[in-house]
This record gives sequence, C-alpha cells and structure tokens, in this order.
Amino acid sequence: ANVERSEIILRGGDIVTAQDVEALRALGLQQSTWSWQDLRSVSGFVLLLTVVFLYYLWRQESQLWFQSRQMLLLASTLLVFTLAAKVMLPTRTLLPYLLPYAALPMILKVAVNQRVALVILGLFTLIVGWVATGSLELMTFALCSSLVGTLKFRRSDHLANLAWAAFYILVTNLLAVIVFRIGAGGWDWRGLLGLSAASLVNALVTATVTLLGLYLIGAVFGITTPLQLQELTRPTHPLLRQLLLKAPGTYHHTLIVSNMSERAAETIGADALLTRVGAYYHDVGKTIRPYFFV
Repeated sequence: ANVERSEIILRGGDIVTAQDVEALRALGLQQSTWSWQDLRSVSGFVLLLTVVFLYYLWRQESQLWFQSRQMLLLASTLLVFTLAAKVMLPTRTLLPYLLPYAALPMILKVAVNQRVALVILGLFTLIVGWVATGSLELMTFALCSSLVGTLKFRRSDHLANLAWAAFYILVTNLLAVIVFRIGAGGWDWRGLLGLSAASLVNALVTATVTLLGLYLIGAVFGITTPLQLQELTRPTHPLLRQLLLKAPGTYHHTLIVSNMSERAAETIGADALLTRVGAYYHDVGKTIRPYFFV
C-alpha cells in the first residue's frame, strides 16, 4: 500500500480493511501480540546483557559486589530507563528524541563512578536499538549525547557544571539530527525544526531529571551526593554553628584547612567538595572541651 506523507490511515470509528492493515504493518504501527518466540528472544537478550555486565563487575569492579545499595541502584535505574524507553520509543515521531538518555550515565557517574556509568551507557544503547527495532539514528542520538554529557559532567556543587553539560548535550543532539538529515538526501525543514526543538527539550529534561535523580538516590538509597554535601557546607548548619559559638578559634582554623585541602584535592584530581566538607567537620570534637584548645 502506498501512503503519502501526512496521510491519515485510520480515524476513530473507521472500519479496518485489509489494505489498512497492510499499511499499518508496513509503517510498523500495527499492535502485535506477544508470542513464545518473542518471549524467548527478549529473555535471551536480557540474559546476555546481564551476564556481560556481571562479568565486567567481577573483573573490574569487584568491590561493588559488597555494596548492596550501589547494586540495587544500578538495577533500579536501568530498569526505570528501560521501561521509559519501552513506552516512549515504539511507533512515535518526536517522543523518542525527548527521552533523557544522558541522565542515566550522568546519575550513575556521581553515585557510583564513571567507568560503570559508561558501561551501563553501552548496554542501554543496545536496549534502545532493540526497542527501536534497530534504528541507527536513534542509537547514535542516544549514545553520542550521553557520552558527551557524561564526560563533561563532573561531581561538583556548582549548578553551572550541570548547565554546561546540558549545553554540550544540546549541541551533540543537533549535530546527530543534522548528520542523519544530510544522509537522507533531502531537507525537510519542518521536520528538522521539530527535531531541533525536541533536542533542546531533551537537554533541558536531561538536566532536570539528573538533578531530581541525584536528590532521590540520596534520600532513597542513602548514597552521598553533591546535593547532600552542599547542605553540610552551609554556615548555618547547626553543628558548624556550635563550632563557631563554642570554639571560634578552631572554627577559623577549620576554614583555613578547608581552603587548603580543597585546592590540594583539585590539584591531584580528588573530590574537592568531599574534601572541603571533611575539613569543615574534622575538629568538631573540640566543642566538648573547647578550653583545651587555645
């Protein structure tokens, strides 16, 4: 069946003919029922990815086997994003470009580490390809933007860092869209404008989901995130207030040590925020008998 662009195939209440079914099948819009063969295929695919990932953890990240919260976080976040992909990807036009692919590895980079985040990104890209029936354009869109965003994003207390990561994601999204539009051999300006707008929304949604995800994993899984550390650096924190009131000399010394430690951590590539927080609280025990420390 020949279907023209923007042609309506079926409306609500229409009687479906054999030609309509053929058109729906050709466009991949026909809702099919699951069969045992489909179930076996999906089960094998999921099992393969699981075995490969567990082998990676065994060879390269063996310490994670003893950290149940991180393992639970890995499984739950991947499951949530997979379900979101299953809902948003099939038989859609713009919706697949709105899914915040990069939020998954960016969250895991902060909560676990960058190596695990990049491996999960590779597996999730395969899942995207599976759900999107092998769409190379969508896999490229998801992989490139996620890779650039993850490498640009770093554990920090500055929201500007997240904003810059979102900007890099936007640029990568636009490049991916333009490359595949050039490869198509024609310029559909209306479609290109729609995909460009979707790329912008994708970057904004990615930043929002990443920020919300970091807050939730801190609250649900008890994993320390930059948001929680930032709360501990507030001068109005009750414990820091006690240090200032009971041992002002020690409080001044603490500020000097925190500045020195933070600069040293930045120089050697360590976690500067975590170092600063540790320095803030390293002498709180002196508030018990402050007159011992003059």
